[in-house]
Amino acid sequence: MADVQLNGQSLTTTSATTAPASGASETWTVSALAAGIRTLVTGQKYALVDATPGATPNQQAEIIRVTAATAGGASITVTRGADGTTPVAHAATAVFAIILVASAIVPNLAPDYAFPTAAAPATLANYFDPTHNTYNWKTRLLRKTHAAAGRALDGSGRFDMVVIGDSLMIGYDGTNTTCQTGFEIPRIAMNQLSSMMGGFVNGGSGIQMSAPVAQGANFTERWASTGTVSNTLYSGLTTMYAGSTLTYTSSAVGTAISLYYSDASTQFTVQVDGGSPVTITPGGLQQMMRYQVTGLASGTHSIKVNCSTNWVFITGAMVDVPGVGAKVHNLSIGGGAAGTGDGTRTYTTNWTDNTGTAGGMANTRKAMLTLEGITAPDLVVVHLGGNDLQNAASATNAINAIAGLTTIKGWWPNADFVLLSSIRVGPNTTEALWVDFKARVFQWVDQNDVLMVDYQDRAGVYETYVANGGAGGDTIHPKNATALDWGKQLGSLLAA
Repeated sequence: MADVQLNGQSLTTTSATTAPASGASETWTVSALAAGIRTLVTGQKYALVDATPGATPNQQAEIIRVTAATAGGASITVTRGADGTTPVAHAATAVFAIILVASAIVPNLAPDYAFPTAAAPATLANYFDPTHNTYNWKTRLLRKTHAAAGRALDGSGRFDMVVIGDSLMIGYDGTNTTCQTGFEIPRIAMNQLSSMMGGFVNGGSGIQMSAPVAQGANFTERWASTGTVSNTLYSGLTTMYAGSTLTYTSSAVGTAISLYYSDASTQFTVQVDGGSPVTITPGGLQQMMRYQVTGLASGTHSIKVNCSTNWVFITGAMVDVPGVGAKVHNLSIGGGAAGTGDGTRTYTTNWTDNTGTAGGMANTRKAMLTLEGITAPDLVVVHLGGNDLQNAASATNAINAIAGLTTIKGWWPNADFVLLSSIRVGPNTTEALWVDFKARVFQWVDQNDVLMVDYQDRAGVYETYVANGGAGGDTIHPKNATALDWGKQLGSLLAA
């Protein structure tokens, strides 16, 4: 195939040739490259299936391996008849469908950061798809998600999506004074999935944390306060001082409302929809509690917290339609980490630490779900790792982070599980350390047979991500447009 055209996901020859020997190397001149083409990636294998109109399909697809490509895609060098397949002869203007195939070892997992030989994973059970930045993406690993989406579509049940992550789960343009839920990647993903399936039944707001997940933000736009109220970045906790108020007003419609607070709080009162104050007397324990009102008229609702004595600790609220619809519970914490540090830097917000201060309770975000009866969510999405390696001096943090992912997955072993593999979140982490961490991530995905989206492959290495304008004003967090891109991509993948 000395002269070919690449168009979409097909290859068209422009001259007839005879079949070469298996293992022969050929250089193909690419005479035409259509806009939007999925380019063939060096190091990947592809099956060529004869799709010429009127031709008899070849019984055994030939597999080729791309071994080199010139800048701009003017030519590619391939090995014909890879994996013991038989090279095929072809006539002029023959058409072949191009299908990415799995490889036992993928030399170039992600074009933007190919692993050096010393750091590359020793064994890879699955394959990386550069067209979608995914690894080990298998439809069978989304069975619960698809079934739950069906329930949310016809109103026969609920679809609970739980998100555990860090501040990269929301867009940030550097000028935000509030954490804009419209740019939360998980909510964008759910909206995209709903749109592709024809529209889910309303399920309410999902759990909305009171403290932000975005760097520099004060509250989400659904929360308002008076008096002295502080949000502790890296803990996701809102602390109320004497004389202050905190009000959550939903944009979502529902018939029930819940407020989540620490049992270590002092006595306080709440008002639902401006009604009479109800006194709440906590028990003084370090655990999550819920105040709930059901049977409300269908509509938007509010709950106001009144603090008379230091301190009241609030973590979130939810307006719900019990039992039906799609619900996104984004429990991401700014500064959140999977591991426990390396002895020199200990993370107070690591997701696997079961200890906690009075009100801090990093891990007990999970307890909000339990209070709502969500002990077996349909889909768990995790985005952690970037903070684990910030300012790290050794690979110990990477090892602890991988162990943390294992613990988190063990919380809900039967849920569909998607790992969003982080970009390197700043210049402080060395590239060598990060590459070692990413190699461990790929191996962990293999060992646990979960789905992965690699944001570093999508955005580029840190320097590329910043140079291309993917980062917001702080040059770390994704800008709003980037968050929209990542969220819509995730939603589309979930529909596959």
